[in-house]
Amino acid sequence: MTGWMAWLGAALLVLILAVVNKRLKRSGPLGKAADGLRQLVLKQREGRSTPEDLPLWEACLDRLAAYPSEYNELNAELRFLDAFAQFLGTHYPSDERIPSLQTAGSYRKDTIWGVKIHREDRESRNDRS
Repeated sequence: MTGWMAWLGAALLVLILAVVNKRLKRSGPLGKAADGLRQLVLKQREGRSTPEDLPLWEACLDRLAAYPSEYNELNAELRFLDAFAQFLGTHYPSDERIPSLQTAGSYRKDTIWGVKIHREDRESRNDRS
């Protein structure tokens, strides 16, 4: 019976640590950067972006760059690289980052392995299925 209780205690400890980790990520710099990007992407897609949003974009992207797995996961969810390229194209058309952002936005990355999968390849495979 004590072995069973030990396993139950270990499982409960892992569950508690997972919940605490998720809450810390949401309330820390990663969570703030993700929330900021969500708002900026929404503003860009609704056509409410302004040139004054550029420092906010750069700050959120810089903070998120320290977390590559979450960066890839959030980019797959929001497609923020595409939105940032559109933002720059609208407000700063001569910015030299636009071509590299468009190229990076055309690739999707697996969030676990970081494998680049070209969007066109993926769409053509889905069409065959």
